[in-house]
Amino acid sequence: MSPKAQFVILNGTSSSGKSSTASAMQAILPDTFLHFQMDAFWAMVPKHVEANTTLFPRIKSSMLASVEALLKDDHNVILDAVFIGQNVNALRDRFVDYNPFIVNVNASPEITALREKQRGDRKIGLAASQAQTIHEGVIYDFAVETTKLTAQQSAEKIVKAYEAFRLTAS
Repeated sequence: MSPKAQFVILNGTSSSGKSSTASAMQAILPDTFLHFQMDAFWAMVPKHVEANTTLFPRIKSSMLASVEALLKDDHNVILDAVFIGQNVNALRDRFVDYNPFIVNVNASPEITALREKQRGDRKIGLAASQAQTIHEGVIYDFAVETTKLTAQQSAEKIVKAYEAFRLTAS
């Protein structure tokens, strides 16, 4: 018996628009999807601990184990995270039974820098530091450019593509 849970992965740099887009997707998807954010895991870590510490890989591992548990319990999941390069392809392999729909969420460097500044909770330059390698060698099912699109517009494009993807996968 194949798993029933549906799985969408939004991958992009910090401040690319993943969280806003995921929230908008939840409102228009016909089924209930849990919005699982890597940021929620980082909110548990003391503020003085940097993302490049040895804790980082363990946090990501725990996060993925949590996502896997949700999917096994037939919860639909939108994963909103930053995965660099081939790690995205490894996710597809790890979750192959759930036929993940992997989306490149992208914004211009100027927009991500502006969003970092406006948010005030991001290290300035974080998105720029991720931009060079985040999409390198990654096979995506869909891409959305959030530079000029609202979260709602981005969500509508993703949901439409996801529905087509699900039709061809069945």
